[in-house]
Amino acid sequence: VRTGDASGIRSDYEDAFRTLEVTLAANRSMETGEVVELR
Repeated sequence: VRTGDASGIRSDYEDAFRTLEVTLAANRSMETGEVVELR
């Protein structure tokens, strides 16, 4: 990050956002015991 070298970043913003969305939904489902639908 400090050097501005992005070669270590292997996914784009959209992929990272989708991964976060799925992870948060899985956590919510685990906490509530209910199915969580993604938008």
